[in-house]
Amino acid sequence: MAPGKGDRFLPRIGVLMGDPNGVGPELAAKLLKLPEVYERARIVVVAPSSVWESGQRIAGASIDALRVDGIDKLAFAPGRPSLLSLPVVEADSGAIGQATRGAGAAVLRQLTFVADALAAGHIEGVVFAPLNKQAMRMAGLTQEDELEYVAEHLGVRDPVCELNMLDGLWTSRVTSHVPLRRVADLVTVDAVCTGAYVIEKALRMSGVGRPKIAVCARNAHAGDGGPMGREEMYVIAPGLASLQGGGRDARGPFPSDTAFF
Repeated sequence: MAPGKGDRFLPRIGVLMGDPNGVGPELAAKLLKLPEVYERARIVVVAPSSVWESGQRIAGASIDALRVDGIDKLAFAPGRPSLLSLPVVEADSGAIGQATRGAGAAVLRQLTFVADALAAGHIEGVVFAPLNKQAMRMAGLTQEDELEYVAEHLGVRDPVCELNMLDGLWTSRVTSHVPLRRVADLVTVDAVCTGAYVIEKALRMSGVGRPKIAVCARNAHAGDGGPMGREEMYVIAPGLASLQGGGRDARGPFPSDTAFF
């Protein structure tokens, strides 16, 4: 849809520029330079002014943004992003490429802000450039990741999970941002079922009438019948039986290399 009369029907998307000391501001600036972005959404960038300017400078881009005074005073112009400059902690001077508490605090503040804006109906979605969880933990993050942080802030009780999508293939996870040594203890029947429920719900909401779910093994070669691990027999297989008993088309466990073929 070309900019024009239909603009008011486009979704309002909040864009965060990611960790101010990382690649996020550059990537966001390059994205927002593309004309086709504004054919699909009305964009409001939520970022400190210094990060907005830094991203353009590094990317070699000059973007004419419409400045707005508050999330409840959103205005949009065809082919341009709107810019809402939050009074947040700025990136530490000369700290590009480093994880710092100041950068993490800025990211957490922005995530909280856009989550509240989404809950209040001011925007319909959020896109963010790469974050740095080390910096966020330095600033006080105690959850596994930003999704858990936002879910807790909004009081969400349902399971949340990151989905990765490539064409017709969607993936979700049984475990996420945890040390590898903890993974075996976290692969439980309930966790396997929850991972499948999350991706099935997302697929159905996206118009897939009967999702086909392949459940990957935890161990190489799916455990080789036990010598390389028994989670496939004693954890994943019962989870699959529960899913199938509930009418879901779930199969496995497949070794990951064969599942993706």
